[in-house]
Amino acid sequence: MRHTKFRPDSVAGAIRTLLRKQGLNEEIERLAAVTRIWDGVADASLRKHAWVESWDGTVLTIGVGDPGSATRLRFEADELAGRLRAHGLPDLQELRPVVRPVGQRNPPPRHRRYSPEAAARVADSAAEVADQELRAALLRLADHLHTPPGEDSGAD
Repeated sequence: MRHTKFRPDSVAGAIRTLLRKQGLNEEIERLAAVTRIWDGVADASLRKHAWVESWDGTVLTIGVGDPGSATRLRFEADELAGRLRAHGLPDLQELRPVVRPVGQRNPPPRHRRYSPEAAARVADSAAEVADQELRAALLRLADHLHTPPGEDSGAD
């Protein structure tokens, strides 16, 4: 097997050739031009959370990282569309935000810690309940409260 030295310029050339053969060069250049227009019109705080996803000639789809940015984009759509038309997208009819969360946006759920005394109170209360189903549910709750977060609770 013949090994060749990795050369980024040869990889870039191969990608350019592949894109040209697939007829994607013009589309990529068009999208890059639209992105440059967007970057010139949108303010820095909006560009931080929003990016051009696609342009079909009349609809500009803007990816946003969260619903709040989508709401802001919808609120400012008329003003932005007017500026985009003036800067090179005269056929623009609609700005369409699409929420695309980047990475894990929500922290993992936190597990509340309960004292052994709380678990004991629930278990004691269960002993006084006549209904078997309710008593069993309270005992399961007491067992769950007694098991520290992260330990196996017996569920498979």
